[in-house]
Amino acid sequence: MYDIITLNGKLVGELRQIAKELGIPKTEKLVKRDLIYKILDQQALIPVKEEPPRAKRVYRRKETEKQEKPAKTQPSKEKVKDKEAEKKTSSEKKKTEDPQTAEQPKR
Repeated sequence: MYDIITLNGKLVGELRQIAKELGIPKTEKLVKRDLIYKILDQQALIPVKEEPPRAKRVYRRKETEKQEKPAKTQPSKEKVKDKEAEKKTSSEKKKTEDPQTAEQPKR
């Protein structure tokens, strides 16, 4: 398929050859501008052959990437107890703060 820009860049002899390939009669008497428009008109009449749809690519992982991930381990009981103790101490600290300072608006 040719467009008007590429056809304008071609010589008259090249345009006549394209016109003959498309089956346009009496190209010897036409000027460049008329040849270009005849070629464009003829292309519009010819149906475009559609390419069959391409198959989607399937990507496969390499063997080195298929390493097994270690199973998630549950935290030990000691760690759970430590976290619970931290939560209790932080809540106790909040209670012991001076209640008057907590209620004063910031300036």
